[in-house]
Amino acid sequence: MKILIAPDSFKECLSAPEVADIVCETVESAGHTGVKIPVADGGEGFAAALASCMNAREIIVEAHDALMRPIKAPYYLTNTGTVVLEAADTFGLARIEPEKRNPLLTTTFGMGEQIRHALNNGHCSFIIGLGGSATNDCGTGLMQALGFVLLDRNGNPLPDGAAGKDLAAVSRIVAPDIEINVTLAVDVSNPLLGSDGAAAVYAPQKGADETAVSLLEKGADSFYQTIENSLCKTLSPCAGLGAAGGAGLPFYAYFDADLKSGIDLILENGSFDTEIRTADLVITGEGRIDAQTAFGKAPAGVAKRSGKVPVVAVCGCTGKGFESVYQAGIKAVYPITPENTPFEQAKKNAPAYLKETVLKILNAFA
Repeated sequence: MKILIAPDSFKECLSAPEVADIVCETVESAGHTGVKIPVADGGEGFAAALASCMNAREIIVEAHDALMRPIKAPYYLTNTGTVVLEAADTFGLARIEPEKRNPLLTTTFGMGEQIRHALNNGHCSFIIGLGGSATNDCGTGLMQALGFVLLDRNGNPLPDGAAGKDLAAVSRIVAPDIEINVTLAVDVSNPLLGSDGAAAVYAPQKGADETAVSLLEKGADSFYQTIENSLCKTLSPCAGLGAAGGAGLPFYAYFDADLKSGIDLILENGSFDTEIRTADLVITGEGRIDAQTAFGKAPAGVAKRSGKVPVVAVCGCTGKGFESVYQAGIKAVYPITPENTPFEQAKKNAPAYLKETVLKILNAFA
């Protein structure tokens, strides 16, 4: 039996290649053939995964994380001069200690530094993965690093590192004279604003309480209107702008960026379409499968592209509404973690739990 293994990462636990290695080892020890295609959907691991598909080389630059602490961050350069990078490598949630997570205080400035470095070296075409962020600043920080000047009501520029708390303070925007071509790889279809938007749905996962969520929503709405006023045009609502706390907004507004499914970009540029033709089963997965998984996340994208080949998903745990993935083409969901297991114990034992779960899948489908 040929089994195609196409998992995303288990966030803060196992990378996508690590998950694929464990699953493949278990599959092959049971006498089957495993083919590993680690994937990502725009979040953690997206840039490295797409770079591998496109034979891109890594470039390390000095930048800042979401709390403006100095870091070294990668981007990837293809043979055709396209730059591939992702939010998680600079303003990623996993970079921030749990007790310091607060989307009112975090910024996207570091990604702007990466882009500026690439621009200074003559590269102006970008594929940007948006997902796994610690921010909800609507891209204000990265705009500053790119040379945008954000002015308050008194005409004073905001200090570098603008964050979620600063959104409502932006009264006018002075744009730099730059031209870039941008494709935004998103892992969700949520809009920027409203009950399904960035603040309402994702800010609580980044450390925001109810008061902070309200402030971020009002700030994002205000900033959106400021951009429209600065451009003298009305922006069309766009599914996916809620990804990474609205970090794609400036690219969409000022550079007419295209928004595409991150998982589709990975699968289109890799060997998935070739391997699926002779596969008997697909094992995909991610750290948590819930109602959001069906809306642009990697497992749903894998299932969509698998045609009639049965797809099962492994995950660390399930959340509310996980059953929606059955409508997306996933035949079964297998949480690997025993109920009521403390998170640190679950992380420590994840490889063993994953092996046990894969054996269950093989018993059911092989």
